Formats: sequence, structure tokens, C-alpha cells
Amino acid sequence: MTTSDTETSAATSAVDDLLARAARSPYASGAPLLPKLRVAILTCMDSRIDVFRVFGLAEGDAHIIRNAGGYATPDMIRSLAISQRKIGTREILVVHHTNCGMTGLRDADFRAEITAETGVSPEWDVEGFDDPREAVRASVAAITASPLIPHHTNVRGGVYDVTTGVVDIVV
Repeated sequence: MTTSDTETSAATSAVDDLLARAARSPYASGAPLLPKLRVAILTCMDSRIDVFRVFGLAEGDAHIIRNAGGYATPDMIRSLAISQRKIGTREILVVHHTNCGMTGLRDADFRAEITAETGVSPEWDVEGFDDPREAVRASVAAITASPLIPHHTNVRGGVYDVTTGVVDIVV
């Protein structure tokens, strides 16, 4: 990728640039709907986590479900339930990471900040944390306790170290 590919001018946005790239190189997957490994990976949206490289995945191997922090929020439980009940996955891997932007984030403070700025209090919880290992344990516990997840006997969780590239399995 050249410098000009990564920069956007004042006249275009990053989204405009992405759409132009897609138009220049149309891509159709061809992979089947059912992930080859029958696994769903729940992780953080942090752009430093290249899930495919970290786990040696190929296209079509796994469902990758992401959100801020990688927490098993109600919406993530929804996605995991669909993944298992309608698309056939049978295992779940939860991956949080070191140096996460959610570390130290406090729900009450963030809510107050947004409410002060917009006049609207968010309907969702922030779910910041201090220890990613404890956050992984909480997410795995939420998934295994959910009656919506039919295949909850093989749910594992770990912490990816963004500095070393090592995944430490926690549960």
C-alpha cells in the first residue's frame, strides 16, 4: 500500500477512499456460509488485532464477532446465538487483549460525559475493565450461563498480548 493509498484529501473521506478501492478491485468470497472450523471468535474491535494472522485462519474458517472490549454484551450473545442456532458453529473463543482502550473506562463517567454533551443517556453499558483476564472470565461466564447459546460446553477465553503476539489462555 502506498502513502497515497492511506491518505485522504480534504475533498474525500476515508470511506470514499475505501469505496474507491472496492470499485477498483471487486472481490467475491466464494467461501461457504458455515465456517469450516465451526467456531465463532468474539474479540475487540481494536485494529491491532489481526484475528486471521493471530490464529492462522483462512477466509471462511470462523465467524469473527467484534465490539469495543470484546465483551459478551447482549448484542454479542445475539450474534453468537445466531451463529450457533442458524449457521452451525459449535465452539466459541473469547479474546481480549492487553493495552485495550476500554481499560480504566468507567461507565458512570462515560455516561455523564455523553449525557452532558448530547442530553441523551446511552441505553447501553460501557463495560470498561481494569484486568483483561477478569474481563475474559466475565465474558465466558456470561456466554456459558446464557440459555440462548445451545453449545456452551466448549467456550474458551484468552488474552492477546499486543506487544508479544502471544495468546494466554485464561479459561
